[in-house]
Amino acid sequence: MPNNTNASGKKARKSVAKALTLTLAAAAVVPLLPAHFTKAEITQEAHAPAAPDTALEAASDEQASDEQAAVAEPAPAAPIEEEREAVAQPEVNGLNQIQNAATAEELQNALPAVELALNLTAYQTLGAEDQAQVAAALLNDAAEQPLTDSNVIQQLLNKAVAAQRDAAALRDAFGAVNSGADAAELKAALESPYLGLVLLNYRNLSEEGRLAAAAELLKLKPAGGFESRAELQKAFNAAIASVN
Repeated sequence: MPNNTNASGKKARKSVAKALTLTLAAAAVVPLLPAHFTKAEITQEAHAPAAPDTALEAASDEQASDEQAAVAEPAPAAPIEEEREAVAQPEVNGLNQIQNAATAEELQNALPAVELALNLTAYQTLGAEDQAQVAAALLNDAAEQPLTDSNVIQQLLNKAVAAQRDAAALRDAFGAVNSGADAAELKAALESPYLGLVLLNYRNLSEEGRLAAAAELLKLKPAGGFESRAELQKAFNAAIASVN
């Protein structure tokens, strides 16, 4: 009987010692937790929902990005080649009219085309007859030098205008000589630089001598007027010699 009692006491003491050991271990773990790690946080973490499926979330984000890109993407711009062609087309049309002109009149009608942007200031100072002559000269030049663009046309036009302006000045100067009704009018006409006469002997004369030479030339003038500079120069030299 005493032996059974001792055995039971030993078992009870072992159970008490084991319980104390577990209690001390739990007490030692609690201070190791952070101060801010409260019971509520522990409870919330314990009941937190499971992490979402990463693959599904990525697919959803990609779909949303595609939808935003489709909304933000601007309409495609018109091709640059088509825009350039639309701008150049009017100039091509005006150039075609110049290149396809079969007569001076057709070419003259095409010159004022706005799309060619030609400088026609000097051309427009000429009379209608001279403008027609310029167009004829330009048509002749086109046979030797193709009118490929506005720059070429402008260069040839300037050349033709300058030549025709000189021709018009000479024509008008001759007209003044042939229309001179008296010595004074003829004298003023003879001194025009556009005639290109040799005036060396004439300038050696006094004012009265020059007027007398003009009067003599008036007598030598043909009924239809002088037809060339050479014919006028020959008669003028004879008139000056008669005064000397």
